[in-house]
Amino acid sequence: QFQETLAQHQQLWDALDELDANTWVLEPKAPGRDCVDRRIAIGNHCSLQIGVHVTAPTSVPQLHFLGAERPLAPLKHALNTNLHRWDVTQGLHANLEMLLDLKLPTPQHADAEGADDYSVECAICYSYHLDDAVPECACDSCSKPFHQSCLTEWLRGLPTTQQSFNRLFGECPYCNYAITVTTH
Repeated sequence: QFQETLAQHQQLWDALDELDANTWVLEPKAPGRDCVDRRIAIGNHCSLQIGVHVTAPTSVPQLHFLGAERPLAPLKHALNTNLHRWDVTQGLHANLEMLLDLKLPTPQHADAEGADDYSVECAICYSYHLDDAVPECACDSCSKPFHQSCLTEWLRGLPTTQQSFNRLFGECPYCNYAITVTTH
């Protein structure tokens, strides 16, 4: 009975192992078989949250893009255009690259020169996790990611920042492009 239970989960574990081996997994830090969610780097300071289905690991997973809208727009378009091409006989990695029409960064990108292009750390505090939050804001011009709290604090420190209700309007700390953040 134990062997049957293990066999039922083997396809899921194989799918997760393949994803971990071939993509730059940002979260969880040390991915294991106990977590079916992965956040992977996709470039331009953007990432993709993937939720693999436990009972159907070769089916289309739940996908959620994180990052600035400008670099994500063509990826979202490619996803919508290619979704019908998902092949359950292929691995998650191959299917994701086909769907997004993109070569996904590998774990080696984390240590390689040019890794800054894939950086997802907050461009203000230079950390990924801050009080259990990850960077959820991004500049539409330079694509730099920011924690909401860091960007709020940054904008509040600028004399040119304007506020309307719970929104701050100011300039990106890197490229001076207009940026907004909702405050709590």
